Amino acid sequence: MPKGGPDPKAAAVGKQAAFMDGKNVTATVYDRAKLKAGNKVKGPAIVMEMDSTTVILPKHHGVVDKVGCILIYPDGYKAAKSNVKKRK
Repeated sequence: MPKGGPDPKAAAVGKQAAFMDGKNVTATVYDRAKLKAGNKVKGPAIVMEMDSTTVILPKHHGVVDKVGCILIYPDGYKAAKSNVKKRK
């Protein structure tokens, strides 16, 4: 997966009215194929790809990891450090 900074603007393809978390919102729509490792997608957002759609709720954000997975967290969440040792 190509590396990018936290700004996912290059992957944005539009805006869409949506109903999330009990409210009408305007979500930014992203093309998943254009996201890069390190991009941070702030909710409300919709990430589209050929065979699935990912919804990121308001007050949440998704971070694209080095293999392309979108890890979604509530805003303000601090991930715990892993106790898993890396293989050499």
